[in-house]
Amino acid sequence: PIIHAEKGQINLQLNCKPYSSGDVRLVSFTSGERGNMVPDSATAIIKGTFSADQIKKIKQMEQSNAKMSASQLDERTFSIQTQGVSAHGMEPFNGENAAFSLASSLLSIDELQFHPYLTFIHSYLKNDFYGENLGIDFADSITGKLTVNAGIFQYTEKHGGKISLNIRCPVETPYKRIIEQLESLASQKGWNITDIRTREPHYVEADHEGIKALQEAYHEVTENDATLLSTGGATYARFLSNGVAYGAVFPGKENTAHQVDEYAELDGLRKAAIIYAEALSRLANL
Repeated sequence: PIIHAEKGQINLQLNCKPYSSGDVRLVSFTSGERGNMVPDSATAIIKGTFSADQIKKIKQMEQSNAKMSASQLDERTFSIQTQGVSAHGMEPFNGENAAFSLASSLLSIDELQFHPYLTFIHSYLKNDFYGENLGIDFADSITGKLTVNAGIFQYTEKHGGKISLNIRCPVETPYKRIIEQLESLASQKGWNITDIRTREPHYVEADHEGIKALQEAYHEVTENDATLLSTGGATYARFLSNGVAYGAVFPGKENTAHQVDEYAELDGLRKAAIIYAEALSRLANL
């Protein structure tokens, strides 16, 4: 298999001002450590004068969600945690973003139902893996759909809130339009955007002579067709103008790259070495 197309990226930070919500306040909200990973835990501290009914509602939230826990730190303070499932930011739909469920749960508390940090998460980011609610959805025939991962959340009642987005962009993405749309939406909601960083996509045409040579080498050894693939991730290939990722996982085999207990089968390594030798010979003789 040959990865001949890699998505580009737009990384940025959304920022909002602090918000005072009355008797019950959101003191802090934290989730995630890396922008390119789906956060698997989230924690919020809320403080205020809680009535018996409010305490009952918080306990009911905990009981109705097996992945949530609530701890009363003192008579005026609760700590609420949620658990999710981590996944790579290029495929956010494979995980469960803990910040999404926590924000939605906090919105069920009357005093927090209009909190701009929580409502933005709930309305524009929650399970919106393709940027449709943000108005930035896009797709092409080469690398498929644009994806959005909200990877880092930080809010304090003193400094306001931050959300880091990792956007994986198809080869033909109109970067300027995407950024302008996000800036427009942020402005409408009283937010702003900082720390914009972009990475261009990488693409080698399917009919490139080097691609053909690699396909022929793979077919020569395996008698199978060498499928052309695309990825939302970034490989070493983009450091070469005509570079592609070539192997070494064979079709039908488990891909454990970057995971605990990563491994390769010896038979696969031996076969890969033969394919690489054949490929180098063909490339050297182009």
